[in-house]
Amino acid sequence: PYGAPLPQKIRKTKSKTKMTQSLPELPCADEKSKPRRIPGVQFLEIPYDPTSLSNEHAERVDALDSQIAEKELSLEKSGRSLPRSFSLTPSFDFDQLPKGQSSEAKTQYFPRSTNIIKEIGCGKDPRYCRPWGPYEQHREAYWRQAIALSSKA
Repeated sequence: PYGAPLPQKIRKTKSKTKMTQSLPELPCADEKSKPRRIPGVQFLEIPYDPTSLSNEHAERVDALDSQIAEKELSLEKSGRSLPRSFSLTPSFDFDQLPKGQSSEAKTQYFPRSTNIIKEIGCGKDPRYCRPWGPYEQHREAYWRQAIALSSKA
């Protein structure tokens, strides 16, 4: 009883739902003639469909393809071969330094032939390799079979 009076608690009364709201409504004869709707699925009808417009990228691709075909045809008629930069197999100058100016680091890395590698003392020496025995054959066969039967093969 000292100080200000305590605030009174306000009780919220629960409103009772009406019985008519909980009952489902029966469909009328007009609603039966409408097509049945699938719950949760809404079909989207776009009044302005952007996919019906012309695709400018397709025209560009066709134009580039025709230009490439013309160039290839003119190359075939002239009898000249494709330039070396377009060849599929790379050519290496084994045991030769790279042509042109290069840094000290680049001069250390160039393709070497197997004979030079053996002379230098690099590469695999078969004298020091472990012999290939029945265990290794079984192991390789097991892994080949596992890979062949897996879903990734």
